[in-house]
Formats: sequence, structure tokens, C-alpha cells
Amino acid sequence: MHHYLKHAMLAITMPALALLAALVPSWGLYGTLALIAYQVAVDMVTPRELTTPRYRFTWGVDALPCLHIPASLFCLAMLMWRAAPGDLWGFGQWFDSQWGTSVAGQADHDSASALVATALAIGFVMSTNTIAAHELVHRTTNRLAVVIGRWILAMVGDAQYAITHVYVHHVAMGTPRDPSTARRGENLYAFALRSTLGQYRDAWAIETRRLHHHNRFMRLLKNKVISGLAMSALFALAFHAFAGLRGVAAYLLVAVTSKFLLEAVEYIQHYGLVRSPGGRIETRHSWDCTSRAACHIMFNLPRHAHHHVDARAPYWALKPSADAPELPWGYVAHILMAMVPPLWQRFAAPRLARWDETMANAAERELADCANRESRHPAYAGMKAIAEADRG
Repeated sequence: MHHYLKHAMLAITMPALALLAALVPSWGLYGTLALIAYQVAVDMVTPRELTTPRYRFTWGVDALPCLHIPASLFCLAMLMWRAAPGDLWGFGQWFDSQWGTSVAGQADHDSASALVATALAIGFVMSTNTIAAHELVHRTTNRLAVVIGRWILAMVGDAQYAITHVYVHHVAMGTPRDPSTARRGENLYAFALRSTLGQYRDAWAIETRRLHHHNRFMRLLKNKVISGLAMSALFALAFHAFAGLRGVAAYLLVAVTSKFLLEAVEYIQHYGLVRSPGGRIETRHSWDCTSRAACHIMFNLPRHAHHHVDARAPYWALKPSADAPELPWGYVAHILMAMVPPLWQRFAAPRLARWDETMANAAERELADCANRESRHPAYAGMKAIAEADRG
């Protein structure tokens, strides 16, 4: 049973933290910090997760990502209640009657800082929407799964991800063609902006090519970039209807927080690794991670090398790759490190030098040398000379 429940932790945690953040915003931030500390601690002190359980009821683990629909709707409802004037839907009165509290009148008098705290906490847990949707949008032969995945993404304003991740990132990862591959010397913040703009550019280009034989009206009507934005706009309109511009601003903060954390994940997954354009994708082209909390909470996403070699493999069947470069800690620890660019570059440079020497082929070493020069970052400038000295 444990192997089924471990991947349900996200769907359980999200509503609990959202409720806490809505009722007592400062506690929501403390809850967020507690979740971060929990993941880091578990990843640090427990053995690596190297097993791949066999599931008798695969339909059960297959359906778990769909739990993000009700979990996310509850999160957004709690944010809407916090942002709205008065006691929206009488939720506060009902909660008070059940638990003997006095929260019914709080939302009407809260400061903007309290709403920001609630939105940041909910944006943090809803950043996992992309992880759940990631599993679903890869099931390209299952239209219902893709539609559900797009709605989960639309809740955090990023439905285009269903296009660019599958049809650009998985084809071009490790090459300049992929906006979601972080370059050597590039900091997280510059990458997040470049990647986001590049994804929308690529998604629009893909949809333009797909619909080129339609007339202009049908190109707009069937364009999935436009429909994805419209799906997100429905949530924004709901916030406006119940909570006005204050609610819309809170919803946008959730979307921005979620998107930034997604880009932080993508930043560490392929940072600095290079691949010859058109070359075969191998396990050495992704940073793997076998830390326990990360694998359990993130639907085995940290087993990223296997995922890129076989994108159709369901998350519960992904295995750690012994011949992939490995991140020493969990995703959360590396994201925190990436938020401090000098610290991240000191961490990444020697590991990339080792990858160049031991895993890259001859063509990729040339690409790596070029990437080091183009980075203009002191951490990479002397890598080739150091490597040649070591070989000598």
C-alpha cells in the first residue's frame, strides 16, 4: 500500500497547505518552509530510492495525477475566499461552527501582505501541477489524458507546456534549439525568462504550422496556444467575479510563482549538458536524481534520464540510470542552490568538467568547449586547460 500512497502525497498536501494559508496566511508560509525542510531532510538522511516496485493495480497509480484536478480547485477556492470581501460562500462561518474558531470576519480586514503570503504558499504547492500534467500530456494517444493535463496546466496559466515540452524539449534537449535547456554560466533568473518566452514562441510556431491549411478564423479558433490562454482566462474571470481585481492579482501571483518554480526544475534537469543536434538522446544527456522524497513527491520525475530515453514509459515504471550524471541531493536542495547563482556555478562547474571528460563524445566535447567560451563565466573559462592538464 505504501508504494501506492507515496505518489498521492501531493494531492493530500496541497489542500491541507492551502487551507492553512487561507485561514492563517503567516502559517501558510511556515507550512511552505516546513515542506521544504522536510524534503531536504528526507533526501539528506534516507537511503537513495533505487527500487522500482511492481504494481498489481496499475490503473490506481495511473490515475493519481488526475487527483490534481480536485486538489487544485480547492486551492484556488481557498485563495478566492481569502481575496474576496466578506465571508465568501459562508465558508468562514461554517468552519467556525465546526471547529470553534473565529475566522469568518478575517478576510475582509486583511492587509495586502496577508493575501500575498497566501498566494505565494498556494503558488508553491500548485507548482506541482506541471509535474502531474507532465505525466498526462505525454500520453499523446490518450486524448482524455491530454485534455485533463492541459486543464491542470491551465489552472496555473501554462497550458502551452503541453505543446513545447512534448514536441520541442523532447526532440531538441541539449541543443541551442531547446529553450528549456539551461546554458553554461546562465543564471536561473535569466533562464526562466528566456525559457518562458522561447516556449511561447515555439508553441505558436508549432500551431501555425499545424493549422496552415485552415483559413484565418479557423487558425485562431483551433490554435491551442490561444485556447490554453482562454482556459486560464476562465479562472481569472472567476476570480474577478468573486474577488475583483484583488482576486485577479492574487491568481496571477500564483501563476507566476508556479511558472518560476517549474523553470527552476527545468534549469537543474539539463543544466550545461550538450548534445549534437540530431544525435541520439541518451541517459548521459540528463541529470538524474535518486533521492527518496523527490521521487515520491514528484511522480519519479527526478529519474529524468530514463524518461528522456523512453518518454512513453509511465512514471511508476521509470528506473534510475546508473550511467547518467547524478545530482547528489534532492531537487529542492538544488533549486535553493540555483537561486544563489554564484553558489550554483561553483557547484556545477566541476561536475560539468567531469561530464565533458568521462561522458561526452568527441563532438560533444567540442560543443562543450564552445559553450564554456560563450558563457564568459570565470567558472568555465579555464575548464579545457584544466582537463588537458589532468590528462597530461
